[in-house]
Amino acid sequence: MDFGDKSWMNLRRSTNEYIDGVNDFLDKAFERASQGNEILCPCKKCFNRNCHCRNMVEDHLICHGFVHGYTKWVFHGEGFSSRNTPHPTDEEETSNMYDDIDILLHDTFRNIVDDQRHEGVREGPHEDAKRFFKLVEEGKEELYPGCKNFSKLSFTIQVPDSFYKAKKVIKDLGLHYEKIHACPNDCILFWNDNAKLPRIFMCSETSVAMRWHDTKRVKDGNLRHPANGEAWKDFDSLHPDFSNDARNVRLVLSSDGPLSPRNDMDVYLQPLIAELKELWEVEVETYDVVTNQTFLMHAALLWTISDFPALAMLSGWSTKGRWACPTCNHNTCSQYLKHSRKMCYSGHRTFLPPDHPFRRDKRSFNGKEEHKVAPTPLSGAQILEELREFNNVFGKNKKKRKRKNDGPWKKIHIF
Repeated sequence: MDFGDKSWMNLRRSTNEYIDGVNDFLDKAFERASQGNEILCPCKKCFNRNCHCRNMVEDHLICHGFVHGYTKWVFHGEGFSSRNTPHPTDEEETSNMYDDIDILLHDTFRNIVDDQRHEGVREGPHEDAKRFFKLVEEGKEELYPGCKNFSKLSFTIQVPDSFYKAKKVIKDLGLHYEKIHACPNDCILFWNDNAKLPRIFMCSETSVAMRWHDTKRVKDGNLRHPANGEAWKDFDSLHPDFSNDARNVRLVLSSDGPLSPRNDMDVYLQPLIAELKELWEVEVETYDVVTNQTFLMHAALLWTISDFPALAMLSGWSTKGRWACPTCNHNTCSQYLKHSRKMCYSGHRTFLPPDHPFRRDKRSFNGKEEHKVAPTPLSGAQILEELREFNNVFGKNKKKRKRKNDGPWKKIHIF
């Protein structure tokens, strides 16, 4: 069932038309999707995650407005004829259909890429996208004539009571999962490189957000988004074919945490690296639900973000000991303090301008003036040469023999 005209959502929130529209929405939402005396609040702050009573939801929608892009109210009963029921009793509540099949499918559907590739952009969805939308429509059918609590799809999803039944349900829905085994000692990943990728452009809201940096970003020269940065601009200038389509994806990898596999991180990054290579070299045919186009999507890893200890996991350069600074590398200015049993690094003044007063300040630093120039970072070619004969050894229980000429390197990093 459709909730009717929603043009009032674009009006100023102080107008009578907007306020009347909010109250009409609340009438229908509480009739079709209430949980007790509350519903999910679709305001920009609650984002359909918090439940509130009617007065609170009304206040939020008038003060903050609806979350951007929420124009089909699937969390509030739109699109499902089986939702038009009175509020359930406690016994009935566990069996009612609150799983919002549209959102479920859009969030979890994985498109299995056809072997045949098509160059360029073409109108309309490819075959896998057509199967996806067919599933959405089938998800709205009643389980049996007159059933008010379940659609065929929601019943199928809720019933499985074992791992094996759940696998069958996933397969029947056209969804995909893959179980990857790993050694508990972090030394090897039992994995093949045929992992499938989620199709982020199958969701209209996500598709719009993926273009925000190109279509909505304020381009006034101020640094307020990564796209304003030099790294982004340099990448675009080096790879114009990639940057010509704003839908191509730039990825950022963040790594940290006390339970991380540390140096063995590369074992778990293997699927990511293989997928990045595929998305850079081969491209993946992807359907964009907003433009109704099938296009060839590329992706690139633009940055990695980590704290300083985690940098060693990603770069392979040890961030402790005599040469702890990956920028200064072999020219790191370090000194061992025998009483505190710690390394001290005092070469930071070399990065100051030559006439900076701190360079001549002996008392505040190590008792010496600083006249050296800043060290030169290692180039990619230099790093490859240093690691030419390096042998990676992964695993907690593996004995790692340190060779004299290895220096501060812990591994040939997977990037």
